Amino acid sequence: MTLLTRRERKTLEFIRQHMLVHGECPSYTEIAAGIGIKSKGRVSALVGALEAKGALCRGRSGTARSITLVASNAFTVDLPTSMAAVVRALAEQAKVSPEAVIIEALRDRLGTIRLQNVAHGTKAA
Repeated sequence: MTLLTRRERKTLEFIRQHMLVHGECPSYTEIAAGIGIKSKGRVSALVGALEAKGALCRGRSGTARSITLVASNAFTVDLPTSMAAVVRALAEQAKVSPEAVIIEALRDRLGTIRLQNVAHGTKAA
């Protein structure tokens, strides 16, 4: 992926956060409101630039909510069935995506590991 402008980074981050929280891509109206612009045409141009730079993909023209992010730091993990069920239940309860639940749990655990390492005088990886 090539370098992004400040506005492109802001747009991409808004899309990423919206997808984590809501489990679907935002509409152009939601993107415009989220990044502080009024024109859906400007959003279309930003999304087009992000697509050209390899940051995301758009579905068929005229299809609503068809943005797909291109993962740059993606991992694929097969969760045990019982753990996947818990993640889905927590996501539904919190009205977020399963990915958001996993990311938050990982952040919490990594924070705990860092604190333990500091307490024991070891360096975190």
